[in-house]
Amino acid sequence: MSRKKALAESSESQFKTFANRFAEVLGKSSRQWKKNRTVPPKKFLTDANIERFLAAQWTHGHNKATTQASKSYISWALKENRMKPFILANEGFYKDAFKYYKNLKKDKRWTSYMPNGAESMSEEEVKTIAKARVKDRRGRLRKDWLRDKVAAFALIHMGWHPVDCERAKLSNCEEKTFECNFSGLQKPCLQVNGVATKRPGQVVRNFFTCGCQKKHDPNNVHCEYAMVKMLMEELGEDEDGEQRAEKGLFWNHADLGFSWSDKQGLQHKTKIGAALQRINLREGVRPGEKLTGDMGRKTFVTLGRNFFLFPEQELRDKTHHKTAANFVKYIDPGYVNLSRETLVSRVFQSYEQGFYKPPMSGNVLLAIAEQNHKLKCLEDMISAMGVHMGVVGPSNTIKMIL
Repeated sequence: MSRKKALAESSESQFKTFANRFAEVLGKSSRQWKKNRTVPPKKFLTDANIERFLAAQWTHGHNKATTQASKSYISWALKENRMKPFILANEGFYKDAFKYYKNLKKDKRWTSYMPNGAESMSEEEVKTIAKARVKDRRGRLRKDWLRDKVAAFALIHMGWHPVDCERAKLSNCEEKTFECNFSGLQKPCLQVNGVATKRPGQVVRNFFTCGCQKKHDPNNVHCEYAMVKMLMEELGEDEDGEQRAEKGLFWNHADLGFSWSDKQGLQHKTKIGAALQRINLREGVRPGEKLTGDMGRKTFVTLGRNFFLFPEQELRDKTHHKTAANFVKYIDPGYVNLSRETLVSRVFQSYEQGFYKPPMSGNVLLAIAEQNHKLKCLEDMISAMGVHMGVVGPSNTIKMIL
């Protein structure tokens, strides 16, 4: 299914919902309405009726997003009837409706509205996704499973926006190597160049990095670099270089059947949005619930800041958010890092039981002096051992230990 057709179907489904609500406000039936019961007759789209409809949507839950979507539906319905669209330039045609809408935007509940957004996933759920299979029980590689897993890595490990995943092309990928500061070994990575969704026009880069603990293992299912390389090889195995380069990293693969509406009948704003849910259905990440694409980005921000304790600016460099205010919206307020929250209490208890000795001061100079005193004591002890046992000098020994 093409993107244009998929968007049309999604919009039609949404408009049908608002058409039923509009009919309910009018006390009418939508059975005879045009375009599959979504377009009301011209005679119903009056200034007074539009005002009543917007008021009903706002009163029902005081939801800013729903009311704005209702306004979009009215504009679409007016356009379908070849009437003046519901925009500020045509305010004179819909005076009462626009007056109500303007006053609505001054309401504190409107100005302070903050969408809940998606939930983040827990640490254990992230581990379950990382273990997701890419081969079936017969040992055959499943390209669609592999692609879903690589998409999940992009969303969760790098905070990609689902739209960024759709834009990624094989022609924009570059092979790089770096020295791992954990193992000291040379590790491979794949640099993906693109344009930021959150900062239009700004060229950005993301990386699929080798996560192997020692030497790179191309068969390690936990290594995102190994998985993306395996996917690239599978996608381009029967094509020449030019055709392969123009292919998307996650889309434009008819053989994988990566459509907007999958076999389970799940509708998603983006194709990538279905990847996490398909893994959920296969691996039981969150049984009985739905995982969406934006949950991956929310998980990256929430766990990155509150679990792994990365600085906010370092995470923003990855998500490409313009301001800290926008970035904070991606932190799940429901997530609690129990280890961090209980730290102070546990320190008190450790001290009371004699297992912890607090530092003399938070002053840096005093801390350095205390550390130098400990090193002097260690040097004296090693010096005495050297005199007694005839080993190397104290300064060299300390260097060897450190």
